[in-house]
Amino acid sequence: MPTMYEIYAQYAPEYDALVTHEDYQGQLAQTLQRLYDVTNKDVAEFGVGTGRVTAMLVEQARHITCFDRSPHMLAYAQQKLQAYADKLAFVQRDNLELNQVECQVDCVIEGWSFGHTVLDHPETMDDVIDHLVAGCISLARPGGAVILIETMGTMVDAPAPPLAELAHFYARLRDQHGFAEHVIRTDYAFADAEEAAKIMGFFFGEAMGEHIRTTRQAIIKEYTGIWIKTIT
Repeated sequence: MPTMYEIYAQYAPEYDALVTHEDYQGQLAQTLQRLYDVTNKDVAEFGVGTGRVTAMLVEQARHITCFDRSPHMLAYAQQKLQAYADKLAFVQRDNLELNQVECQVDCVIEGWSFGHTVLDHPETMDDVIDHLVAGCISLARPGGAVILIETMGTMVDAPAPPLAELAHFYARLRDQHGFAEHVIRTDYAFADAEEAAKIMGFFFGEAMGEHIRTTRQAIIKEYTGIWIKTIT
């Protein structure tokens, strides 16, 4: 099994196969629409990956600038979303460099990306969290919003941060930075247990794959957290 960073650097099609099976009931798109309407708004998205969240927003948004540190992911997303080329820009940028971005937008959004950045810097975690939040806020126009999407657990019975470091990250968003928290179900759905085991096992590890084969699961339970802060 490749590492997470090898997947982001070299395995965009396999990663896209995973995320396209996620949230089969469309809860994320519905919740984002309810929390903040991007119709005719300018958006900056960090950690765009293969463009899953981008695809949810692009028809309504006026323009989306898509940032990711992986040129491999950006190239895949650009090809996948080429029908919307006039509304999209793709920029290679690490999350920690977001304070160097000069554009002003109505909505700043990231999905399953800032959590990795926080985990990469355990010794300076609070500084990294504060840096990411401050950078996002600096990009957002008054009346706009910062929206952060992160995991609350895969193949678990109840929502909870899967790591203590992520629990600290989420608590700091709420308690120090005033983000409102929303938790939703974003279950995966596959044609059968074998497909589920193959795709989930590639990303999450063979132990999960074997468990899925043994229990014959084609629907994999997942929870996602959404943290939103309105800019005044």
